[in-house]
Amino acid sequence: AKDSVASGKVMARSDGTLDFCGGQDIFPAFIQANNFATGKGASQYDEIISGYYENAARDYAKGEIDRNEAIKKFKKEVTDNIAF
Repeated sequence: AKDSVASGKVMARSDGTLDFCGGQDIFPAFIQANNFATGKGASQYDEIISGYYENAARDYAKGEIDRNEAIKKFKKEVTDNIAF
């Protein structure tokens, strides 16, 4: 993980390169996505769902499962544990 700041202006002047991402600067993607972040869709399930996502992404990053398996694992965790 790379520490980042909440300010888009500061992030734009910062080094967001990660070896894990092939040396790509990840900050431009976050800066652009921030234009659409409103918080209107926030719910009491966000932290739980984020945990399921992080677990699947971590397994994928370690090479323990492939991309499709990670997506399937994430969706199954959400479906099995959260009633909508």
